[in-house]
Amino acid sequence: MYANRRRGGNLGLLLLFGEMARFGFDRIPAITLATIGLNVTVFLQLLPIVEYYSLTEVCSSVFYVWQRREWWRLFLSSIVHGDDMHLYMNMVSFMVKGRTLERRFGSAYFAFMLVVFTAACSALTLALNYFLAVNYEQTFFVQCGVGFSGVIFALKVLTTHYLPDGVTYLFGALPIVTKWSVWVELVVIQLLVPNVSFTGHLAGILVGLLYLYGPMGAIMNAVFPPSGYNPGYTRSYSSNSSQSFRSYGTTGGEEREGVGGWVDADEVRRRRAQRFQ
Repeated sequence: MYANRRRGGNLGLLLLFGEMARFGFDRIPAITLATIGLNVTVFLQLLPIVEYYSLTEVCSSVFYVWQRREWWRLFLSSIVHGDDMHLYMNMVSFMVKGRTLERRFGSAYFAFMLVVFTAACSALTLALNYFLAVNYEQTFFVQCGVGFSGVIFALKVLTTHYLPDGVTYLFGALPIVTKWSVWVELVVIQLLVPNVSFTGHLAGILVGLLYLYGPMGAIMNAVFPPSGYNPGYTRSYSSNSSQSFRSYGTTGGEEREGVGGWVDADEVRRRRAQRFQ
């Protein structure tokens, strides 16, 4: 999630299309693919109902949402991106996480999850900004952000939770316990790209934790029970797999596609044990 980014060219769109083609369009589940398509469509302003000349017309802030009651910004700001590279990095990150979680929960529930997470991440971002504005710096009242990375951080919390315990790598070299990688990425991204919205990313992490350990998951499951729930599958990793850091407000380290595709979690643990024998 970026604060006050400007649009660039279309190189990011070409890179995104290339990544999707390399990944395999037939391997991207329907809701994940549709969400990427929606973000691209909004970026290109192909929808008559979503037209804007500057990011200030669509970004989300305490001033616009709370004081001016422009509640629609809670959703629209999440699918607007500052430039083509911002869009590219977020969508590539989302593509991997979406494939994992949509297969786990089913397409219908995953769509429901995205809607709830989008609203929750935006609302919690504004709550954090309001708290900081009152207690620290008043400029947080008008800090205005766009982008899908808050939701991606929430999804990252889920994907790392469902993975077997292990180690991931930033820059392909820095080993980090998988369960803590999202917190490390939060700090590293902020240090390397100061213009990103720290509160937006933090809100995403908190939403993910509320889903896993708080009442949010139970309430969502009661309202819309998961269909096609498949807890026995997770992502596999090849022996040389690692995570490489990506900036531009994404959730950083991306899991490379394992050569084994989808395997049972116990099989992943067995392969990891063999790797260190």
